[in-house]
Amino acid sequence: MEKSAVLLVVLGLALAVPVGAQEITGYIFQFPDDKVPTIDGDLSDWDIVPEQYWIWEKDMIQEEGAEFDPSDHNMKFAWGWNDSQNRLYFACWVYDDAYMASGEYFSIYVDPANGDYGPDEIYVTEPVEEKERWFFALAQKYYVMRPEKGTTMYSYNTSDPDWDCMPPYGDHAYKFLKGSIGCDCPAEMTLEMMITPWEDLNTRSGETAEEAIGKCKIVDLTEGNIVGIEVCKKDSDPGEDPVYRAIPWAGYFADNAALWGDYILAPLEVSVEPTTWARIKASFR
Repeated sequence: MEKSAVLLVVLGLALAVPVGAQEITGYIFQFPDDKVPTIDGDLSDWDIVPEQYWIWEKDMIQEEGAEFDPSDHNMKFAWGWNDSQNRLYFACWVYDDAYMASGEYFSIYVDPANGDYGPDEIYVTEPVEEKERWFFALAQKYYVMRPEKGTTMYSYNTSDPDWDCMPPYGDHAYKFLKGSIGCDCPAEMTLEMMITPWEDLNTRSGETAEEAIGKCKIVDLTEGNIVGIEVCKKDSDPGEDPVYRAIPWAGYFADNAALWGDYILAPLEVSVEPTTWARIKASFR
């Protein structure tokens, strides 16, 4: 299935917009300093984000053989950033006709420096010391809403404790507007996440933040720069095979950051009114 076939904005305009040599998957909304979202699962902080920044499930790639059915599963998400805090923010609304206790998670991959790192740079297999050193150090992988693993957010980037998922480096919160985890019933959920844009998350197995942070490097998020991102959502229903939805679709190449989407760090909006893609794109000329 061609990933370019579904790279569409929610209003039906082409989302894969060339900017220089890049083909752009989306834009990351810049939050003003006085409107940085509180990570509490309440998406009212995101009301200022224009519709053009949001990606709906209908614009995502369904796993081959599956079709979009909003009565079964639906979602929309957006990314944000703040210059002063130098953090990335993720918000999502999900509807699921049967929310299970497991198999309803997000896999989120982020390449903050846009290094397009391949498997040999993300997965170093030997020696063991090098594997621990480079395993998702240059580009990061997060699982969110996966309680069967003992927590609803954890990473492949650090090990117990997952300090990169905890304040001040990371955080998440969710709210069920209807249903609950494991209710096997129709459910609506809102989710927020905050992460640090690591250029090199240099940590060894078992190191604490205090032990590792001096060796780590953080990307200085800058307006107009590109962040590599892949968002994949798994949906499990009773008696059915799980279905994955992603944008873009890296599939089994999720360890290859060169295949992830290119998201531009957008300029500060002059107002909170919805804007057009023409205005957003014009700011990069």
